[in-house]
Amino acid sequence: MSAYISIIKLTCRGALRSHVFQFLFVILLLGILIIPNTIKGDGSAYGYIKVSLEYSLSFISLMLMLSGIWLGCQTMTQDLEDNRIHMIVVKPVPRPVIWLGKFSGVMLLLTILLLLSSLAVYGFVSWQYKKAGIVSDKDNQEEVANARREQAKINNELLTGRRVYMPKQPDINALVQQKFNEKMAERTPDGKPVLNIYNEEQKKKIIMEIRRQVFASISEVKPGQTYLWQYEGLPKDYKGSFYVRYRIYAGGTSQTAERIPGTWGALFFFEKKSEVAKGEPGKDGKVEYVASYLPRKLEEYLTISVNELEFPSEYMNGRIIHEEKAMIGFLNLSKKPVQFQLLDGPKILIKQVSFFNNYLRAVTMEWLGVLVVTMIAFSAASFLSMPTAIFATLSYIAYGAFSLFLQGPMKNYDTLAEMPAMDQYGYILGQVLLSVVIPIQKFSMSEFVANGELIELWTMGTVFLFQVIVKGLPLVLIGMWIYSKRELAMASVKR
Repeated sequence: MSAYISIIKLTCRGALRSHVFQFLFVILLLGILIIPNTIKGDGSAYGYIKVSLEYSLSFISLMLMLSGIWLGCQTMTQDLEDNRIHMIVVKPVPRPVIWLGKFSGVMLLLTILLLLSSLAVYGFVSWQYKKAGIVSDKDNQEEVANARREQAKINNELLTGRRVYMPKQPDINALVQQKFNEKMAERTPDGKPVLNIYNEEQKKKIIMEIRRQVFASISEVKPGQTYLWQYEGLPKDYKGSFYVRYRIYAGGTSQTAERIPGTWGALFFFEKKSEVAKGEPGKDGKVEYVASYLPRKLEEYLTISVNELEFPSEYMNGRIIHEEKAMIGFLNLSKKPVQFQLLDGPKILIKQVSFFNNYLRAVTMEWLGVLVVTMIAFSAASFLSMPTAIFATLSYIAYGAFSLFLQGPMKNYDTLAEMPAMDQYGYILGQVLLSVVIPIQKFSMSEFVANGELIELWTMGTVFLFQVIVKGLPLVLIGMWIYSKRELAMASVKR
């Protein structure tokens, strides 16, 4: 154990003396100071905090990953290149202990930097939140009210951890199959079945077109129409307020912003006690509920941008969330149809944990990302020279990003057979790469924190199990094994 601790200390000292690491540390420090004070978002405190959270955490993670790659490759190869490895291996210290000691020393240094950086960002965010409530003229009631609204919005939408609930979607495949069967049941003018006219390739194109039409129909709200979304699995007997996040498109998915008149609403369930049971005086009857749709006031909603509305879960003796379900609706009062894309929900967000809890989860995931990158760098440097190890590590990370990119087209299809041939080959290649390569993007959770969305524990556990344990741990074991078998006599040969 004393040898292990000594190696950790020596590794930390060597890392602190590295000029490249010192340069990366300065860049990290400047980024922490500059990013929160230069990126202003939409000019409001809300926009400042949202952008600061997302960009600051991403920047910290990037800098620490680069530091992990450099330090990992340098630490493992410098002793060999400087002919100092024999001073260690001649002692009764197993090589796996040397490997683990160097790795632990680098991770200890990076962990300290991550904690300090994360605390700095947290401090900036807290300061800006308090600053949002400070007004120059406390006698100006309007200014005070605006400051309080701004603080409330930040507290309710950003500085929180809210679980996201998506609306229940209809069975797309069943709808597509139904319309396809109806199409194939038609007959030509001469009475022949349409089914016999088309070949398999033409039928596949018809199915794809029907699928496109189905997707358009279930996400479109026509003028004067009210569309209801149903949500399931909500907290039982929830009594607090919740938020609905939405994005409206007008004229298809046009990127031109405009204002659309309409009203949101919700289905409330009001308690209605039945009459006292006959023959049992004084005993209350069974509680029944009457459903009633209550709209909000008429407003104009800006398209394209992401917006949120607060809904009270209770009104008088009625409630929106009933038997863990809820129904939210939108009435389109414009003269053109509007669309809600399936990925945009609308989503219901309900607070589950505090902001600090959620922020800590994000920092933990960033730490796991740094851990994995450092593991890859150490494993590569166990048998490669420093430049080659750095190149191999960056290539590994690039392959992980590329594998996720190859999975992208699949979101437009339900089955592999529906995809074009080239997309099929790309998807299969991406699946093969993902089975062995760790996509670093899986560890980035800054977007969740910036949107006030809860980072689920099961998501963290899944990433840890499959990306760190299943894929990352074998790399460590292979690296340690190769390092223990490596011929170190070559270190004494001057090149």
